[in-house]
Amino acid sequence: MNNICKAMALAALFLMLTSCNVFAAKPAETQIPIATGFPTLTPAPALTTTQVPQSKATSVLSTQTPPVPVTVDRRNPESVLRAYFDAWQRSDWPVQASMMSANYAQMAPEPVDSISIMEIQPLSSSSLTERIYHVTFEIKVKGPGVSMHNGRYEWSYYLTWDAKRGSWLITNYGAG
Repeated sequence: MNNICKAMALAALFLMLTSCNVFAAKPAETQIPIATGFPTLTPAPALTTTQVPQSKATSVLSTQTPPVPVTVDRRNPESVLRAYFDAWQRSDWPVQASMMSANYAQMAPEPVDSISIMEIQPLSSSSLTERIYHVTFEIKVKGPGVSMHNGRYEWSYYLTWDAKRGSWLITNYGAG
């Protein structure tokens, strides 16, 4: 009888442990809700994440369905850049500011109805701690806009590796 009780207790424990996800490992990366995943095209410090491939022209338009949480790899400059645009689309100013150096994080936000990334191209003059991307995007601002108007923009984004924060940060951007 004692062996039957032990077997039943072990079976109940096994069933309880396998039917819930309490003991599952949690990822170390920051979870930020963004509309879609993006491929990583540039080498970065060693860290692997699974990302969803997408076509070259991507749209981050608002929809009725809630955004899907996707891991943002802060050790990958293009991932940081795409998450910055997604935060902009969602008017999530604290998340957008977290991807920028302190001098840019304090700028007035530019609310948008929609933003579409047409192209992100890394420039060959980049180094291990500094990356430059040429980004083409279309924007539809909410209302009259703060400093931008509806249309297509071609900007350069400069990202710098911040070892203290363990993240790439946008340190400069603008037309050209």
